[in-house]
Amino acid sequence: MAPGAFLPLACTANLVKNLAAVSASTTRAPIYKTFARTNNLADVSSKVCSSDVVVPSRASLLEVLTYQRLTSSHSSQSAHLQTFSADFAEQLFLWVEQGTNQANKHG
Repeated sequence: MAPGAFLPLACTANLVKNLAAVSASTTRAPIYKTFARTNNLADVSSKVCSSDVVVPSRASLLEVLTYQRLTSSHSSQSAHLQTFSADFAEQLFLWVEQGTNQANKHG
């Protein structure tokens, strides 16, 4: 497309990402304070921080599993679509639900 525009676009994207991070960190405490019931701001903060690690990790794993399933050794496009079946979707749903239940037990 436009290889000469890659570096300026990447720098702009990084700048916007860092501005978003700064604004998120300045608004984080007041938002967490609204969720705290009885002076348990540290507890709320720790749960949110742990979910900030767990959720992207699970999403990345889900992406890899889905990609592997869709690009398996089948030769035709219809075979690729058949591998992503209702059974596979149900297995993924149960896996995510199990992780959510475990996180709630620890919380």
